[in-house]
Amino acid sequence: LGVLCAALAAFRAEPLAWARQAMRIRASRAVRKEGAYALRFTHVDAAGEKLRFVSEYRAIVMVTTCVAILAVDFAAVFPREHAKTEEYGYSLMDLGTGCIICSTAVCSKAARGSRQGFASAAAVARRLAALWPALAVGFLRLVTLWGIDYHVPTSEYGVHWNFFFTIACVAAISTLTDFGPVASAIAGAGTLVAYQCVLTSAGVADYVLHAPREGLLSANREGILSCVGYLGIHWLSV
Repeated sequence: LGVLCAALAAFRAEPLAWARQAMRIRASRAVRKEGAYALRFTHVDAAGEKLRFVSEYRAIVMVTTCVAILAVDFAAVFPREHAKTEEYGYSLMDLGTGCIICSTAVCSKAARGSRQGFASAAAVARRLAALWPALAVGFLRLVTLWGIDYHVPTSEYGVHWNFFFTIACVAAISTLTDFGPVASAIAGAGTLVAYQCVLTSAGVADYVLHAPREGLLSANREGILSCVGYLGIHWLSV
């Protein structure tokens, strides 16, 4: 019965539509065979340097992140299981933070094969100084939430830490190391494997989940230690 319905639906379609579709397929095959490149479908610039799917991926990540950040305070429209997880597992917002790190890495200079190479201390200082917007927004968020007494779960990043500090930390370390794509893949895989071993075998996971908040490091242990995992994601994305 399903096959019969599908056949009837196909025969009800406009007869010329099949012919036009076949012509388009043959034309696209001929274009590929001749070596031509359909820039308007795969790239967003005439030079053929910016991939369209990367731009669309970054746009989708940013839009969904903004929607999730605004909607997380409204349980009626945003179920709690989509918010950041408390201990283990992953959720929609956990995936969002990883996607942001990934989207910035795939467009970095290292991913495009443009390494800085050896640089003087002044050049390194200038690169690190370029990270001030992330730090400024991080401190602005910290002061604003403290001023309005907005509740922020400390199990996410700690008492003072937030994701903007994580972005700045990952960017600073990746800038100092300046790995190429191959070295980044090796470093990323090694970092994630080593970090997981430390979490499970050295008692670091228990420290992150249950240690008292005494001192600046312990008060922000979730955010500070999570930089290691985000750095591994960054390097793998490069």
